[in-house]
Amino acid sequence: MSHELKIRNRILEAAEEQFFKHGCSSVTMEALAEQLGMSKKTLYQYFQSKEELIAEVTHNVMANCDRNLEETMNDPELDFVDKFKQMILYITRIWSRMSRAMIDDLRKNTPELWKQVDAQRRERIFRDFMKVISEGIQSGVFRKDLDPHLFILIYAKANEGVMNPDVLAELPYSAEQVFENFAKVFFEGILTDDARVNYRKKHGETVEK
Repeated sequence: MSHELKIRNRILEAAEEQFFKHGCSSVTMEALAEQLGMSKKTLYQYFQSKEELIAEVTHNVMANCDRNLEETMNDPELDFVDKFKQMILYITRIWSRMSRAMIDDLRKNTPELWKQVDAQRRERIFRDFMKVISEGIQSGVFRKDLDPHLFILIYAKANEGVMNPDVLAELPYSAEQVFENFAKVFFEGILTDDARVNYRKKHGETVEK
């Protein structure tokens, strides 16, 4: 990796952290340059405007999300059940990192960019989850009385409503505890009784009789 590319990636990593935490409007190029230990002039050599930086950060996150889910779907080391759980956890954690300020900024100030983010989220959830759930029902791992469309709709809405920093801040639990329980409810709830028992045994959990 070239020196220039390393600097560019370092800028993107720092910007992503600050944008996700504080929102785009609250983060100035001057403050970001100071955090990175470089001049604002140097920062502008890599990104001509904050708008360009916001777009690049957003597209990087979207690309990483696509890549991670594809790798999970195609990982031969993971069985069918673990793939689905990892997909749920990954999507949940990505959205929980985005502060309300970040989401509001994208919606209000960069509506076209927000449309791309929201469209990708919906497409991924409905396309990949639908595929996995349908295959799970056919294989007897997921309950046959499950309505895949309704499950995905409930999951998507719950994800939006619960897994964000504003809501998490009001709960007497760590983010990790919420992540795990959120995934547990949505994941184990759709397993058949036999599949749930087998999953818990595999992961060393106590199986209730």
